[in-house]
Amino acid sequence: MAGPSRRSSERWINAKRDLLEMLEQAARERATVTYSDVSVRVFGGTVPARSRYIMDLLAEVDEEVALERDIIIASLVVRADSGIPGAGYFTFIASRFGADVSDPRAAWEVEAERVWAAYAGELRS
Repeated sequence: MAGPSRRSSERWINAKRDLLEMLEQAARERATVTYSDVSVRVFGGTVPARSRYIMDLLAEVDEEVALERDIIIASLVVRADSGIPGAGYFTFIASRFGADVSDPRAAWEVEAERVWAAYAGELRS
C-alpha cells in the first residue's frame, strides 16, 4: 500500500484525477482500457503498466467510486492479451467487495456491465 506522503503528493493527486477521467470516459463509451493505456495516458509511459504504483492508484480510485456509485470502476482496466483484468483484480474484488470470482470471466462481465450501466446516458464532461 502506498504511504501517506506519496498519496498526498501532487503527482498522486493528478494521477488519480487523470485515471478517474479516463475510466469515466471508457464507462460512458461502454469500452475498456488496458493497463498499458493507463500507463501511457496517466504517466506518459514512464511507469510500467503492471507496476504496484498503478495497482495502488487503481485500488484507491476504485474505493472512492465504490463509495459514491456502488460499482467497481477498475473493472474497465483489462489485459491486452485476455481482454479481462489480471489476477490481482479478482483477488481485490473478492476480498474488498465480496465478489464471487469462481468464474473469473463471468465475474468480470457482471462488474463491467454494472459500471457501464451506472454511466449510461451521461454526457462527456
